[in-house]
Amino acid sequence: MNTARRRQLIEQMLRSRSAQSQHEIAAALSARGISITQATISRDLAALGALKGSGGYVLADTGGRSDGETESVLESIRTHSLSIRAADSIVVIRTNPGHANVLGAAIDMRLPTGVVGCIAGDDTLFLAATSRAVAQRLATRLTRAQNSEH
Repeated sequence: MNTARRRQLIEQMLRSRSAQSQHEIAAALSARGISITQATISRDLAALGALKGSGGYVLADTGGRSDGETESVLESIRTHSLSIRAADSIVVIRTNPGHANVLGAAIDMRLPTGVVGCIAGDDTLFLAATSRAVAQRLATRLTRAQNSEH
């Protein structure tokens, strides 16, 4: 099965319901006769902009964007970020272990205004901004989202 078709199936599944784990996604695909590794599922989820919250994996919302950010990304920041700081023209977001990469992929798909790129590790994201002022404004906005009760 080609990558595009497999991702389409995963996207359809996540649009109809959340998945608690990558194993659950693999089992659903296996029921359709598709054999897939956890590493491939992880790459597919990142490419699709899927986020993992307390309800499991869901697709990031692509509608109603405000200044390049979506409610799903902001919700993920509320759920998973531990700290957000501006350091010169970079915004550093610390997350729970294992969440930076998926959050980074979602942000990459909808780069906020003034952000030129994103690098994510296991528990840290670096957002490169066009200037120190842009980084400070973005850090302030994301910190507000992090602290909001929604």
